[in-house]
Amino acid sequence: MPRIIYALFVGIDDYLGGVNSLRGCVNDVTRLHDLLAARVAGGSDRFYPLLLANAQATRQGIIDAWRSHLGQAGPGDVALFCYAGHGSQENAPPEFWDFEPDHLNETLVCHDSRASGGWDLADKELAQLISEVAANGPHFAVILDCCHSGSGTRDAEDVTIRQEKADTRTRPITSYIVTPPPVAGLQEQQTSAAGPAMPWAAIA
Repeated sequence: MPRIIYALFVGIDDYLGGVNSLRGCVNDVTRLHDLLAARVAGGSDRFYPLLLANAQATRQGIIDAWRSHLGQAGPGDVALFCYAGHGSQENAPPEFWDFEPDHLNETLVCHDSRASGGWDLADKELAQLISEVAANGPHFAVILDCCHSGSGTRDAEDVTIRQEKADTRTRPITSYIVTPPPVAGLQEQQTSAAGPAMPWAAIA
């Protein structure tokens, strides 16, 4: 049966707010896009990609693209999110401490995350976004090529460049797209659904 594949590719080499620039992130997601496009070309599957690069990949831009593009995926479809760029950490507000014993959130650094008034995209928010799309019944895959998702295949110089320092600002709970109760509910859902039937996977 033909599949419909909705894919969101985010690659960030250039950042605002004094964040170290990277090399090759946009190229990495572009090559993955080209690989997948070639694999489905001439077949019955339909491939609908969206690429956000550098200044397009603001925090709000990523959230909006996730909801409007990946949100189209329905039962039996495939939703894919691929990110290449800086990963980091941030101080978690007290409301999240039950989920983070070290009081730190893992984050993706968006193009404007460290600019004045900007914030990273926290793991709690990724969980919320995944939950929103997964509720429609597609298969879901997440590919993260960044610090804090595993660095065993990087050489020492590249690892140093990709280790963006943690955001030590006090972040208000109101700046998140999710609040603690939904996160707790999502954790319970993931725990109960763990196993072969779980329709999404993360690749770091």
